[in-house]
Amino acid sequence: MLFHCAKCGAELTPDLTRLPELPAPDPDHRDRAHHAPPTVPRGAWALVPDSDDPRAPGLPRAAPGVRVLHPEDVPTLRERGHGRNLEGCCGPHGGNGPNLACPCGCLVATLLADCLGPWEVRLHPLRTWAHDPAGA
Repeated sequence: MLFHCAKCGAELTPDLTRLPELPAPDPDHRDRAHHAPPTVPRGAWALVPDSDDPRAPGLPRAAPGVRVLHPEDVPTLRERGHGRNLEGCCGPHGGNGPNLACPCGCLVATLLADCLGPWEVRLHPLRTWAHDPAGA
């Protein structure tokens, strides 16, 4: 599955494989300084469950259709914002809305990269669209 910006159509990701569910976090594992391990492996994506997310209790409930990706699978997105949407201890906690922009400038995703929560990118369901290159 390829993900695109809804405003300009730019391709935001490589071809990614859908996981059947969002993986459970491993609270004892850290593979990056000051970050939790990534929520999903590189090359994969998953839907946020349609319920409160126990991995990130400070975040508002995710809207239906939010897709979770590995932060390194969105190489063209750049942090953009100021103040509230980039707040966090060691990185943005993601609780204040989208903070990653497409090269066209449209805020399309939220980076969660604080030491107290998951390490992931959440694609905004109305600001991005998906395309299956295999046509399935």
